[in-house]
Amino acid sequence: MNEAIRVREVRAVFPDGSVEIMPTPAAVRKAQDMGLDLILIAPTAEPPVAKAMDYGQWQYENKKKQQEAKKKQHVIQVKELKFRPNTDDHDYDFKKNHAIRFLQEGNRVKAVVQFRGRRSRTRTWAKSCSCALRRTWRRTAPRKARPGWKAATRMS
Repeated sequence: MNEAIRVREVRAVFPDGSVEIMPTPAAVRKAQDMGLDLILIAPTAEPPVAKAMDYGQWQYENKKKQQEAKKKQHVIQVKELKFRPNTDDHDYDFKKNHAIRFLQEGNRVKAVVQFRGRRSRTRTWAKSCSCALRRTWRRTAPRKARPGWKAATRMS
């Protein structure tokens, strides 16, 4: 901004629409005569582009643009659903519908089939459960990771 601009000449853009390639001190002087600041907009351009505007107003507008962009972004969360071998059909359907809703909202779902004690021997149930979930979700969302075993837990 103003004297902090260290290039020899700039492409100066003024509020009246005029664009001139001129030495930086002359552009700063002309902007200050108008009661404005010279702000470097595109420092990598050849020659760099500087615009004459009110610095406070420019900061305010930039801040508003950033807030608007932040408001529109969606943070993807991983929602985890836990199933056990004795999970009832109604509970399974209830959790399945929750998972579909999470996927439609744009979040990711991690389904975990958890075993306790000797129940880890009934792994066929875990495979059938994870296959049923994948068939249900295939229309809603793609699979990001392969199902696997982690201790006494089946992930899908």
